Amino acid sequence: MPVARSGGDCFGVGKRLAAAAGFVIVPPLYAFGATFGVYLIGSRGNQTSSFLSTLGGGLVGVPVTVLLYIDGDMAGDMMFGIAKTVLWSFVFLAVPIMATIGFNLTRRYKEPLST
Repeated sequence: MPVARSGGDCFGVGKRLAAAAGFVIVPPLYAFGATFGVYLIGSRGNQTSSFLSTLGGGLVGVPVTVLLYIDGDMAGDMMFGIAKTVLWSFVFLAVPIMATIGFNLTRRYKEPLST
């Protein structure tokens, strides 16, 4: 007797669900990881900053990252060479750049500088 087997994907719902989960889960995780790295590196030595301002800057970079990704995906074959390389560089660097700006807004020295 034959057994009915389903591919597990009804009208592409599984693929759409995975793509939606990727856009909802991955960028905030990337933002938190990049922000934590910026904060750890920036807090070394005689300076410190607010983690919340660094996190806020990183989270501001998330929509920029998503929009650049979507724009680069839609541009597809219209872009080539150096333009595509620069765009994809900004896709991955938008969050750390914004987190660095957030860190620098509240940066202060732990103890006064001696002359």
